[in-house]
Amino acid sequence: IVCWGVSNEITISTKDNRDMRDNHHVLNDLCHEMDKTRLTTLACYAMCGPFNPVAHITDLVSWNLYLGWYVPGLFLNDLWMDFFHLCYPNRALGFSEYGAEGMPNLHSSHPRRGDHTEEYQAIYHEYMLRCFDRHKWLWATHVWNMYDFAADARDQGGEPGMNHKGLVTFDRKTKKDSFYIYKAWWSDEPFVHICSKRYADRTENEIEVKVYSNQKQVSLYVNGEKLSEQEGEHIFKFRVKLNGETKVQAVAGDSIDDAIFRKVDAPNPDYKLTKKKSTSANWV
Repeated sequence: IVCWGVSNEITISTKDNRDMRDNHHVLNDLCHEMDKTRLTTLACYAMCGPFNPVAHITDLVSWNLYLGWYVPGLFLNDLWMDFFHLCYPNRALGFSEYGAEGMPNLHSSHPRRGDHTEEYQAIYHEYMLRCFDRHKWLWATHVWNMYDFAADARDQGGEPGMNHKGLVTFDRKTKKDSFYIYKAWWSDEPFVHICSKRYADRTENEIEVKVYSNQKQVSLYVNGEKLSEQEGEHIFKFRVKLNGETKVQAVAGDSIDDAIFRKVDAPNPDYKLTKKKSTSANWV
């Protein structure tokens, strides 16, 4: 146990703000009375602004923000953190929730917010990890979520009753590309991973092959021939020409990963989300 959480997104629906704030002070004091060794915190919802008095009751504070998913503009994460830190430079700020939904069966060469593709989810988390690295004074960050999970009122991504913000599927069997960007940042276990391997059928004559690794050097082989070698951190990008079935292999030290991409004449319709009118009352 690192700290005690007093509440989560309480300002979404509470109408009697004075009574709710008084209750928070009582809970905060009780936590300190019962455990003098740990700090207290609470999680604010996006619509709870930095000047809301609720955000300044506990020792620490975190926000549940989905800027770049429910709200357009990944850059808003940087602006929000910078603004809070400018106003309260000595107030410990964290991100208690952030994430984007991604389906391992949905893909796009031009991913965008809300398309539920595996590619956009990966781009979102790439940005967030770099964003957190730019703001080293954050006291904690919590990715939402490790696994897809049941959510009865939702009907999004073509699979009703599920929230697909997990880095891994609900059955724990499929690690999405976004899982491996965290491995590239956080793990010391040597590995290399070719992204969008499930996006095999392509209409382009040339594609970008993105590779994640925690090694400093990655080589890419195409049909057994070495294409190029790159040095960098976490993310490596290569341009690969397609002609029929193309075998791609990424090598980083002793780590190897393989993928096959196929040049096709028409887009594979299975890769695109078919939107239908929902009878479910989504909270969004």
